[in-house]
Amino acid sequence: MKVLRTVALGVLCGVSVCGVAQTAEAPGSVAAQALMLDGVIAEWHATADGRDFKLVKQAVDKHLTADGVLDVTGADAVAMGVPVVTLYRVTLEAKYWKAATAIHEGLAGAKPASPEEMYFAATFLAAYTATAHENYAEVKQAFASADTSAWRLAALVDGIDFLPANAAERADLISALQRAAEKTSASGVVGERLRSYALLKAVRMGLLPQKIEAATLKSATKLRGDAGVDAKGQDLREAGAAMLLSSELDQSATALTEQGKTVGIDAWFNSQMRKGPNGADGSFHYKWDDDANSGFSFFGRAFERYGAQLTTVGKPTAESLKGVKVYIIASPDIPSKNPKPNYADSADAEAVAGWVNAGGVLLVMQNDGTNAEFEHFNGITERFGIHLNAVLRNTVEGSKYEQGKVVIPAGTTGVFRDAHNAYMKEICTISTQAPAVPVLRDMLHNSGEVYMAVAKYGKGTVYAVVDPWLYNEYTDGRKLPAEWDQFAAAKDLARWALEQSK
Repeated sequence: MKVLRTVALGVLCGVSVCGVAQTAEAPGSVAAQALMLDGVIAEWHATADGRDFKLVKQAVDKHLTADGVLDVTGADAVAMGVPVVTLYRVTLEAKYWKAATAIHEGLAGAKPASPEEMYFAATFLAAYTATAHENYAEVKQAFASADTSAWRLAALVDGIDFLPANAAERADLISALQRAAEKTSASGVVGERLRSYALLKAVRMGLLPQKIEAATLKSATKLRGDAGVDAKGQDLREAGAAMLLSSELDQSATALTEQGKTVGIDAWFNSQMRKGPNGADGSFHYKWDDDANSGFSFFGRAFERYGAQLTTVGKPTAESLKGVKVYIIASPDIPSKNPKPNYADSADAEAVAGWVNAGGVLLVMQNDGTNAEFEHFNGITERFGIHLNAVLRNTVEGSKYEQGKVVIPAGTTGVFRDAHNAYMKEICTISTQAPAVPVLRDMLHNSGEVYMAVAKYGKGTVYAVVDPWLYNEYTDGRKLPAEWDQFAAAKDLARWALEQSK
C-alpha cells in the first residue's frame, strides 16, 4: 500500500499530503492516527519493510517525552497503547514501558464509550499483559461484551494473536471469536475493511473454517482496490483499516497451503531467561514471542503466512514432539549464556532421531564456537551424518556487512527456490557424511567450507545451517541495507520445511 504509507508519513508527521488534511476532526485525531499506526505495524509484520517501523517510532515519539510521558490522556492514550507496547517489545527502551504502564493504570475502572474505544483498550491489554507475563484474566474481561461490530471482531483476533498458546484465557477468546464471526455486522468503509481483515486473519491462524476465505477475499479485494486507487478523501481510519486489510491480502495466496501443521521452537537446549519489564521471568533468544533483536518473531511469521501454527518444545520426547511437523533448534546454550544449560544426551538423540524417522523435519541452526555448545549437541546431529565444527568464521567489523555476506543461488538443492543475499555473522562450519550432503558452500570468504547441509533420514528430513541467521536483528528490515533479503529467505526456507513435513 505505497500510497497509504505516504499518507501515513505525511499526516502522522504533521504535514498534508495526497489531499488528506490534518484537522481537529477524524483525519488527524489521535485515535485515527493510532488505527493508522496499527495498520502500519501489520504491514511491517507482513513485509519486514523497515520503513514501517521507523514511521511508527517517529509518530509515537512525537507524542512522548524523553522520559516516557505521553502528551495525550484518557481514550487517546489508550488508542496509542499497542504502538507504544510494540516499540517497547522491539527496542526494550524503558521510556516506552513507562508510557505503557501509565496507560494501563489509566484504564483501571474505565469503561469504553464506543466499539472503537473497546478495540483499542482490549488489544492494548492483550499486548501489555503478554509482555509483562501477567494477569491474562484482565484481557478476557476486556472482551466481555455483546457488541457485534467489526471493531470487536478485529479486537478478538488481534488479542488472541498476542496471547501465548498456554494462556488459559485464549480458548475462551477463540470461542468468543467463533461466535462473533457469525453475528458481526459491518457498517461503513472502516467496518467493512475491519471485518474482512479479521476474518482473513482468523482463517489464516486456523481459528475459523477455511470455507470463509473465498467469499471474504472476493469482497476484500474490491475494498483494497478502492483504497489503493487514490488516497484523496480517505481519513486515517479508512486508510488504517485498509492497511490492516492489505496486510492479510498480501498473505492470502499462501494462507491455507500448510494449515494444520505445527512448527515448534526449542526451549530446552536454548532455555535462556530474562526479567520482563515488571520483574517476571520470560524466555527469550530465538523464541517466537521475542520481538527484540534476539528473537525469532519474524521467522515465525514466515511460517504463519502459510497457515502453520507455532508452539514451543521443552525437552524432546515422543510426547513433547507429538503433533509437531517442523522442529527448530538454535544455538544450544553454554554456561556463559545460561548458568544451567541443558546439554544434549543419548535420550535426546534417540527422541529426535525417532521423530525425524517418522516424518519430522528438523532445522538445526548452530552458532559459532564461542557462543554455542558443540560437543554434546553433535551427539544429535551426527545421527544424521552432520558434524558441526566449533570454529569462528565471518567475523564482521562494525557495519561492514559484506564481511558476513553469503550468496544463496536460486534452486539451492531444492531448498531455496529464489536467489538470496544472506547475512551470517560469526558462524561455524559443517562436515558431512552419509546420509547428509552439502547444499551450500561459501565461495566468498572461506574457500568452499560447508554452510548448509541436508539429510534424508527415514521418512523425515534434517536441514543444518551454521548460524541462526534469521533472527530479528537482521530480518525485520530495520538494520541491513536493502540488498540483503533475509525475510524473503525466511519465507523460502519456511515454505520448503513445511513442504517436506509428512
